[in-house]
Amino acid sequence: MIGNHCALMIKGHGALVTGATIQDACLNMVHVERTAKMIVLAESVGKLTPFPPAVVKKYQLLETQRAQRRGFQPRRPPEWNYYEWMIKRGERWNTW
Repeated sequence: MIGNHCALMIKGHGALVTGATIQDACLNMVHVERTAKMIVLAESVGKLTPFPPAVVKKYQLLETQRAQRRGFQPRRPPEWNYYEWMIKRGERWNTW
């Protein structure tokens, strides 16, 4: 069980990603992959320091408030539309 999280990194195996829809799961995987690459690149120049839990909590609260102000979630995230457009053109959908 991964609780209220959408991804689990399994050492030596890769990532397990979930989402409420296939679109959500695909985008979550893209975000996990990008984040992993950013971490590897950042570690090449120095030691990483995680954000304190209080900062993470505050960010989550702000994001929740932003979502509530919007009042809805778009049915198709703009990022999904962009990747779909790239695939239809025959381009790689993850170019980094």
